[in-house]
Amino acid sequence: MKTLFIPSGTIMRHESVDAQQIIVKGTLLVDGDIRAKRITGDGTIAAAKIIARDIRTGVLEADEIVAKKVIADKIFCDNLYASVGIIARDYIEADEVRTHRITMTCSDIDKLDAREIVRVQPQHNSFLWMLFLSWCTERFAIWRNDRITEAKAFEAPPVVDEETERTLEEYRHMCAKGYRLVLEPAAPEEPVNLGISA
Repeated sequence: MKTLFIPSGTIMRHESVDAQQIIVKGTLLVDGDIRAKRITGDGTIAAAKIIARDIRTGVLEADEIVAKKVIADKIFCDNLYASVGIIARDYIEADEVRTHRITMTCSDIDKLDAREIVRVQPQHNSFLWMLFLSWCTERFAIWRNDRITEAKAFEAPPVVDEETERTLEEYRHMCAKGYRLVLEPAAPEEPVNLGISA
């Protein structure tokens, strides 16, 4: 099957679905597996297992979801594996989630394995807002990594003389005994007073 379309207000039941593209405006209930390259629409999908490259839909409910990218309003599943990323606009509930990047508002996840986790406050949970925040954090991470690399390239080795080493050693010794260093702001005419208190 090339394309399966479920119109709005329609509930369609299947034992299994294998298609190139699935467009769900209504409700798709599948007893077995769903296999597709692309799943789109704003409807509800319930299946035992969903295997797709790209999923963008309203509500997903499955025992297991395997995809490259998942974007949905609500996700309910036991195991969710997405190689690129997940965006859950309203809520995600899962036993185990593995992905490179996840963007979500509210969640109930037992085990989460992700390199990047982006939490969005619920008051700004429009879909475009989440996509914008996801894009901004990715760009900021790339910029921050470039800046850190540049800073390391031009960083001079630290110079520690005997006086500094002796002061640090005294500080460590006093901290080990339970003392702490307190810096108090001084008035402009007063000299700076460093005090150690217990």
